[in-house]
Amino acid sequence: MGRILRLNRGGSQVIKRELMIVLMIRLIGITGVYFLSRVVELAKHLAEAISQSEEAQALDKALTRVNEHEAAKVMLDDYRKRQEALQKEIAAGKDVKEAMEDFQKLSQVVMVNPYLRDYVMAEMSLGAMVSEVYNVIGEAFRKITGSVADQTGDVEGVKDGASGAAGEKDAN
Repeated sequence: MGRILRLNRGGSQVIKRELMIVLMIRLIGITGVYFLSRVVELAKHLAEAISQSEEAQALDKALTRVNEHEAAKVMLDDYRKRQEALQKEIAAGKDVKEAMEDFQKLSQVVMVNPYLRDYVMAEMSLGAMVSEVYNVIGEAFRKITGSVADQTGDVEGVKDGASGAAGEKDAN
């Protein structure tokens, strides 16, 4: 390692990067690298399980049925475009009351079409399953890192967007 350090003083960027990698591997340890690759492997298995789930199969079947009917395809395309536009307006902080009402009316029309209704319901079912997976992962992450509520005892101390230093409780 002393030889590598002397070469680094000479300015070789490649050797500096290699040294950093060696140091990181030693700090993390082989087991850390193993566990990281194991977690990624498990995530890939989870993705495969989701794609093979009954919910995903129902969504695929419903989409096939929608694609067999031109009117349903056009309605779904319009529905998606309006949904995305509404989401962008919400994200931009715009007043969406009227747009939301229009979208709700469109949603009611979409739900009358049996092909679109099946598709939307299947999509909601798959989304609920994926959301539950996110919740499980999020809960594990919160346990590992600690949540704001865990650190402060509660989150009610935050009022009107203002709070004290991180971890302080409200004096009230």
